[in-house]
Amino acid sequence: MQIENITISHHNRTVDAAYYKPDGEGSFPLVIFSHGYNGHKDDVAPSAKYFAKSGIGAVCFTFCGGSTRDLSGFLYCG
Repeated sequence: MQIENITISHHNRTVDAAYYKPDGEGSFPLVIFSHGYNGHKDDVAPSAKYFAKSGIGAVCFTFCGGSTRDLSGFLYCG
C-alpha cells in the first residue's frame, strides 16, 4: 500500500486529500470517503488502509472549510 498526500485546487481554493493505493499495477476499484460534521480526512484513514490492503483504492479528503482541523480549507492557491 502507498499513501500519497494530494492537494486539489479549484477556483483559487484547495482541498487537502490522501490517496491510498493498493500494491500492484493496473486499475483498481476506488472508494471516496467524506467525513461528517467537523471531521477530517484522517478520521476515515483506518478504513481507507483496510480497503487498500484488500486491493481497493481509497481517497479521503477534508471538505474546504469543513473542520477546525482543516489544513487547506480557505487558503488561496495563488
